[in-house]
Amino acid sequence: MKWQERRRSLESFLQTLTGKKCILSNISYDASIKKLQKIIRNDANIFCQVLAIRSVTWVATELGAEFSKFSVSLLPDLLEKMKEKKQILRKPLIRCTLEVGKTLPLEDGIPVILSALSMANPEIKKQTMLFVVQQLEAMQMERLKGFIPSLLPVLVELTKNATQDVREVAVHALESIYWKIGRCRMQSFRSNCIRVDLEDQFIRPNLLVGLLKILETHAADTTSLNLYECSDVLVRDDTEKNGAREERRLAAAILNESADFAAIVNCLIKLLDALKLSPTKDGDNFHLEISDNQTFRKFNLMLPVAAFEIKIFTEDD
Repeated sequence: MKWQERRRSLESFLQTLTGKKCILSNISYDASIKKLQKIIRNDANIFCQVLAIRSVTWVATELGAEFSKFSVSLLPDLLEKMKEKKQILRKPLIRCTLEVGKTLPLEDGIPVILSALSMANPEIKKQTMLFVVQQLEAMQMERLKGFIPSLLPVLVELTKNATQDVREVAVHALESIYWKIGRCRMQSFRSNCIRVDLEDQFIRPNLLVGLLKILETHAADTTSLNLYECSDVLVRDDTEKNGAREERRLAAAILNESADFAAIVNCLIKLLDALKLSPTKDGDNFHLEISDNQTFRKFNLMLPVAAFEIKIFTEDD
């Protein structure tokens, strides 16, 4: 059958579905879903794929939980299809994935999601994590106990992915889990399911080197990038018993064609204003000092970069 004929058949089928006020649950859709899945998976024509996806969306929405018998086999094909970048296909595909996901039993959904997150294509990873975020919002708290321990280590690992979009969405997914279950439960899940080997740990004397390395890695892919990090570093201190002390620091690096000292000053002023701090000569609140680390000059950056790193003191310091 030529694609034009397949398209007309699919249009007729979708029109029949949408023309009904409701879908009768006593009708068997096994054969129809099987054919639609085959089209989604293998059809070379994008219009036929879109019509098949819209048809599946309609049936899944109307049947609800009764659609679950199709979800386990359908969801892997839908997630794998996320590598397609054309918006005409992407938008209906995302909606279909969400509707199918709502009908999927949790115990069956975990292996499907983990399998998709292990795929090499970054777009599949990204869209799968966005799908997870959507599922989390609708998921009851008691169902999360079997979901999060399996998912959390994978999301943490994806925050180190080479693709920036994947890293950002992984952080977004972790934030969604944090706000869903709360800080205490998040720490409990983390301690039970994430093991950090000593060989994977390293000591950083500053934060800027790491930010500049990220900018260097993505220099060829972007003309504008802002990076921020707040973390602890270890610095030498001969007054301490062990010869070193921890400092909490905040760093920022701004890369674009117009990055200059003014950009950093503006960023710093906004930060300190948010913290309700004002500059003082005696240093009670904050003061600035020049720091020139020769390591900062060894990165191959084709655009100007403005950056700063500040120490954050607590009331006990």
